[in-house]
Amino acid sequence: MTALLKRAIGLSCAVLTLCAAAAADGQTYPNKPVKIIVSSSAGSFPDLAARSYGQQLSERLGQPVVIDDKAGAAGQLAADLVAKAAPDGYTLLVCTPGPVTVGPHANKVPYDPLHDFAPITLLARVATAFAVNTSMPIQTFQEFLAYAKAHPGALSYSHSGNGSLMHLGGENLKLLTGINMVGVPYRGAVASGTAIGAGETQVGFSDLLTVLNLREAGKVRILAVVDPARSTFAPDIPTASESGIPGYDAGGWAMLLAPARTPPDIVAKLNAEAKRAFDLPEVRQVLTKAAIDPAIMSPDETAALLRNDYEKWGKVIKEAGVKFD
Repeated sequence: MTALLKRAIGLSCAVLTLCAAAAADGQTYPNKPVKIIVSSSAGSFPDLAARSYGQQLSERLGQPVVIDDKAGAAGQLAADLVAKAAPDGYTLLVCTPGPVTVGPHANKVPYDPLHDFAPITLLARVATAFAVNTSMPIQTFQEFLAYAKAHPGALSYSHSGNGSLMHLGGENLKLLTGINMVGVPYRGAVASGTAIGAGETQVGFSDLLTVLNLREAGKVRILAVVDPARSTFAPDIPTASESGIPGYDAGGWAMLLAPARTPPDIVAKLNAEAKRAFDLPEVRQVLTKAAIDPAIMSPDETAALLRNDYEKWGKVIKEAGVKFD
């Protein structure tokens, strides 16, 4: 037997051994508690999505699932902990876009968002709305675009803070349409919506629940949701994409990630359990009441979304010269 043939046989055996080990991991997983680290605070929508998933995962697979909320450093603390964890499926991350698609463009982070994680699935999206004060002569999103183009620099839009997804969404809107409006930062989505209702800004972004309450009080008109699809919570409100800006998306999401090199069988199992859990009527009901839409994807689709949003927001930050607080 030649040395070359011996080497080829050795490599083949090594590959088969690794495949067998991965299959064994997938079959026996989990055999101890699983920890899900959430990049947001308790009570946030990613926390709710993680707890809904964790409860079902625990009941289904017979092991405790511990939810650990770590909102420090804009979610980057949680992301770093998971990026450095053992790739065995026992430490997972549920995060918003911030620590993996926005923050890495603002400052140096101790992990690579595109290479240090194994995407499992998107869990859910939270509806973000674009609204106008009722004193404005604007009824639809198309009328807003026409008004903004006819009155360059005259409109101010509220958002939930410099560098937030709502801020980036507003700057991307300006880049895509050529309109000129001034961003005004507020401390969070609720304050941003309240500013629109009070007339402090003429238009702006907020979470859907806040502006629905303001609409009921006659203070705002909701022109669109800035998400890929209409919200099941308020299906009457069109998306910005179908209202004049195809493909426009500035909505938030919660994504489930594992450390890079987690065995594919474990990733597949966690993805399948997410789909099963979020298809349950009782889980959907809990999420829908909070204006959260389940949005399960395959691992490949999740990886594509992560990369797309990372590149999109990086481009917006650079071209718009976005400054972070």
